[in-house]
Amino acid sequence: MIKEVLSTGSRLIMWIWVGGTLTFNMPGDQTKMQHIFSRVGLHLPTWKFFAPTPATTDLVIMYRDLNRERDVITPWKAIDINRDRGRRIVWPPPGRDRKAYVDLAQELHTVFREFDGATPAVRETPIYALTVRHLRSLPAQSNLSEMREFMIVEAHTSIDSPTAVPIFISESFELTSDYPAATDRPESKAVPQ
Repeated sequence: MIKEVLSTGSRLIMWIWVGGTLTFNMPGDQTKMQHIFSRVGLHLPTWKFFAPTPATTDLVIMYRDLNRERDVITPWKAIDINRDRGRRIVWPPPGRDRKAYVDLAQELHTVFREFDGATPAVRETPIYALTVRHLRSLPAQSNLSEMREFMIVEAHTSIDSPTAVPIFISESFELTSDYPAATDRPESKAVPQ
């Protein structure tokens, strides 16, 4: 008897959770429902089958090198994330760096919009620090390069009229870093059991 009650109760809770998940992922504001479910320990997963507004632009991170007097040394260059697509059929993990790049560009764009383009405020965010650290790790484009700056470009890839609009230009930063390079880090060792 107890086994049947527990079985029926767990099925009922599972169906309520499935129904709540389906309802929660419908358009509209379901924050009240999410709050009710989370109070009893049933967190509702969020997933969307289709984007409500499909992407119509690409965000590109570009950088250039400067000398100490901030004279331009090199032209703007996009971060190179192209990979051999043929290998990805057999071994897909190299595609993860492209996803990380897209997420980085989108997060920078979001932060820039949230701070209304206030560069000093944007500079204080972790995503900005992560971008600067990555750009410092890229090799200098010239022997005279001492500083670097980057920008986010919104590219509209329309067949009729392709355009590129700069939406954020960083302040220049030195190519040398106070942080140790990845190769300078001590190796991690297994903890004996």
